[in-house]
Amino acid sequence: MSPKRWQHVKGLLDQALQHRPAARGAFLDQACPADRELRAELESLIAAYDSDPSFIESPAIAAVAAEEIVPSPQPGETARRIGPYQLLHVVASGGMGTVFRAVRADDAYRKDVAIKLIRAEPYADPHRREELARRFRTERQTLANLDHPNVARLLDGGSTEDGEPYLVMEYVEGQSIDAYCDAHRLTTTQRLELFRTVCAAVHYAHQNLVVHRDLKPSNILVTRVGAPKLLDFGIAKLLGPDSSALAGGLTVTAAQPLTPAYASPEQVRGQPVTTASDVYSLGVILYELLTGHRPYRLANLPPHDAARIICEQEPPPPSTVVTRSEPIELDATQSALTPELVSRTREGRPERLRRRLAGDVDMIVLKALRKEPQRRYASVEQFAEDIRRHLAGLPVLARRDTLAYRASKFVRRHRLGVTAAALVFVSLSAGVAGTAWQAWVAGKQRDAAQANLQRAQQAETQAAAEAATARSVSKFLEELFYVADPFQGSSLTRSRGAGVPVGEILERGAQKIAELKDQPAQQAALLHAIGRIYGRLGEHEQAAELLTQALEIRRRLHGEEHADVASTLASLGRVLSDRGEYVEAERTLREALAMRQRLLGPEHGDVAAALNDLAHLAVATGRYDEAEPLVQQALEMYRRLYGDEHEYVAMALGNLIELYRETNRLEQAVRTQQQALELLRRVHGQDHPDVAISLHNLASLLFAQGRYDEAEPLYREALETHLRLLGPEHPETVYTLSNLAATLEGQGRFDQAEELYGQVLERQRRLLGRDHPTVADTLNNLGHLHYVRGRYSDALPLFREALDIRRQRLGEQHAYTALSYHNLASTLNLLGDSDTALELFAKALEIRRTLLGERHPAVAETLNNLGGIRYAQGDFHAAEPLLREALDIRRAAFGPEHPDVAASLNGLGAVLAELGDLPTAEELLREAVAIQRSLWPQGHPTLAGTLTVFGGVLTRAGKAAEAEPLLREALGIRQQAMPAGHWLIANTSSALGACLTTLQRFEEAEPLLLDGYAALQAQRGPRDQRTRQTLDRLIALYEAWGKPERAAEYRALRDAPPSP
Repeated sequence: MSPKRWQHVKGLLDQALQHRPAARGAFLDQACPADRELRAELESLIAAYDSDPSFIESPAIAAVAAEEIVPSPQPGETARRIGPYQLLHVVASGGMGTVFRAVRADDAYRKDVAIKLIRAEPYADPHRREELARRFRTERQTLANLDHPNVARLLDGGSTEDGEPYLVMEYVEGQSIDAYCDAHRLTTTQRLELFRTVCAAVHYAHQNLVVHRDLKPSNILVTRVGAPKLLDFGIAKLLGPDSSALAGGLTVTAAQPLTPAYASPEQVRGQPVTTASDVYSLGVILYELLTGHRPYRLANLPPHDAARIICEQEPPPPSTVVTRSEPIELDATQSALTPELVSRTREGRPERLRRRLAGDVDMIVLKALRKEPQRRYASVEQFAEDIRRHLAGLPVLARRDTLAYRASKFVRRHRLGVTAAALVFVSLSAGVAGTAWQAWVAGKQRDAAQANLQRAQQAETQAAAEAATARSVSKFLEELFYVADPFQGSSLTRSRGAGVPVGEILERGAQKIAELKDQPAQQAALLHAIGRIYGRLGEHEQAAELLTQALEIRRRLHGEEHADVASTLASLGRVLSDRGEYVEAERTLREALAMRQRLLGPEHGDVAAALNDLAHLAVATGRYDEAEPLVQQALEMYRRLYGDEHEYVAMALGNLIELYRETNRLEQAVRTQQQALELLRRVHGQDHPDVAISLHNLASLLFAQGRYDEAEPLYREALETHLRLLGPEHPETVYTLSNLAATLEGQGRFDQAEELYGQVLERQRRLLGRDHPTVADTLNNLGHLHYVRGRYSDALPLFREALDIRRQRLGEQHAYTALSYHNLASTLNLLGDSDTALELFAKALEIRRTLLGERHPAVAETLNNLGGIRYAQGDFHAAEPLLREALDIRRAAFGPEHPDVAASLNGLGAVLAELGDLPTAEELLREAVAIQRSLWPQGHPTLAGTLTVFGGVLTRAGKAAEAEPLLREALGIRQQAMPAGHWLIANTSSALGACLTTLQRFEEAEPLLLDGYAALQAQRGPRDQRTRQTLDRLIALYEAWGKPERAAEYRALRDAPPSP
């Protein structure tokens, strides 16, 4: 509908509404005697008004006109200047205003930006204008809260002299995502991968409580390097605590501008909008990207017909629509969208494209497009995850699935076969508990009144039958899984299960579920039990899938308030936590806790378990103050209910130990872990996975204290047990392998560590997906290994990828995100980008202080590295207090002999030497070398750094003869561990050259100093402290050697003003 047509319709509508309902027909006869379409349009709007008068104030489907009635810029408007920005030309008009391309025109810097400006003239009504201005302020706050590489950034904002608000945003130069995909002829797989990146950006917005509400291809631009950017939060709905939406239960029903072709049914109806609306819009976008068609043909339809189609008509599957031709004006010569035209930019041939889309892709897209929000994907993250699963050949949630379907997918992924030695039996305790509860209810009914005897007897009979069925299912599971259960039974029964293929077991499970199709309670119990088994196996995707199905059935059978529902919620919450979906996990676990407290009372084993689950989640997300009372409450309740000698007590102790570790109470943690280990040995015996996990945890605590030689045999014992009982693919096995690699790294056995890290990363990516937080942990560890070995260019992309995963999955305010900022900053600093490093260190320090407190070792780590940057910049007075604070924290946390204490002693000693306090510097460095020699094997790279600094201080203190062997040792270590020409080798060469100069061995000193200076100049730059120090050493060499001309040459280089 054109703007002119809409204004005509709106004028006639206003007149019609002034008549009594009985007189409106005569008015329409007179107003539109020959225009049947106009009359139909007016009748539909009048009917909508009669059912809901507020509809006419801001009708949802008619809001498309808001995209059209924004006037074009006035002549000469692009010559305007807004603040320091000069408008260049109009990019787009729509929504609330006009978007201009602009450039900063003052002397600060020159940068292209996009400026979005509200136009005042169209909104003469002060209430309407205030509403739009408020919405514009919302957009400004929305963008200010979003910081993601695939979301266009807010740079500035304010108001013009006329009071018109404006935003200054990152200018994104690129193509809309549909145009980009077609122009580059991306395959279906490539389109799905690109779309997953878009989903990650939308999921990030949702994590920050923002719903976009106007997602469409033109709001997703793809840059020349293939990076998508999400634009235009002009109608975004904020769900945060400062939003007015909060009072309404996080929903808003007032209509907003939208694009009908991509709007969800609830948006079209003017109903509450949630994240599910963005899921729907993304589904439309994906449909179009894959097929070239939109799900519905809405062109030239009246709004009410378009609304009816969106709300009622099911779209054809993508694999079907690509076989059809659709009339469409593409260009001057093409008037139909044919299968050949669509497939030409995708899979080449129509039939090939149809086959590629048929099956999983059809079901994924159609699930996102379901009319009912609750039947779509629960989140954009789940939508993207289903696409990942499809691309990996895994079962997808959207499939009309059966256990047989999942089994076929599992067997297809593991063609070489897997044995049931990795499978776990879980009894149907939840199902039996549920039927026991029903039997108890029946008994109470019988006792309550004789008049109810017959009904009570019937209830008892039914409960007994259900209990028998539950026992039958439990017996089936026991027969199916018990012999292969690594967490149950004796080593003899476990060994009997070896060799049973997992595919065979899944097929048997599928047959059993099919037999229970008419017994939904037992079907749910079996789904729940197998879901828990998958969770123990580390197959978290399958676990979540099965538990979600079980939850749906149990809610349908029992309603929202039932012990079985609470049990499945708790199991699902644990799985979501293991997958790193912490927000949804917390919501689910809190729902389970509240339900159990209502049903079971405050003192019950299941209530303690729910508290323990929440404590574990709080520790995982860095909320330690919240975690401690939860874990203490759970531990005390377990002891009251079960006594001290019970595995549940050990489980709660495990959460307490993790809390001690994260809050740096390491000695308490070690003592408590030793108690838990002995308890589990008494309960289970030696040969049990829980005992292996406890061994692993004790080793981790010793590792954290730098006691690598004590940690290694414990890790190897745990690994041997995991391999025997769980197999090589289980997450516990992989996790132990990763920590063994870290221990080898700590011992200086770098090649062995790198090989193990490679194995770990490959398995984790295959089992958990590329964006799982656990994958980020391994990327971080492998990056750290490269960092220690001086391979900074190899470490950099690993640290960047780890940071991206953690920001997306854990959020900014997380201890692991701070760790990634810290490690990335350390690497950038050593690659010469100290300015960016300082910014990232500041971020890391702020997060760590906020989450962990002022005296946490992680805070000391960042302080130490900030001091190192200040040292490299020659600002020794700024470096000293940072390094002293870091040393003080580390000594208090770790005691006198710890690698981190040695690192702080080294840094502070180097600074004090430059400040002229050589005696104190020498004392600190002797202590650092002694600590490192006692902890690390000969040849450790970190020892070489301390020896280099120590040797330099000894030389300056007149002890060059003592310094020479130390410096030669350091040079040998670095030449062995690092690539030729590395600047750290050059730094040690420079220190040795200065030592030899003092010993008057000038011919030996000269090549060391010249080569060192060349490498430092090239890699660190002329302003770096080590480069300037080498210049001073060259000057001293030539002066002592009697070559004043050469000395003058290098003095001129040293004294030259720095280049800009």
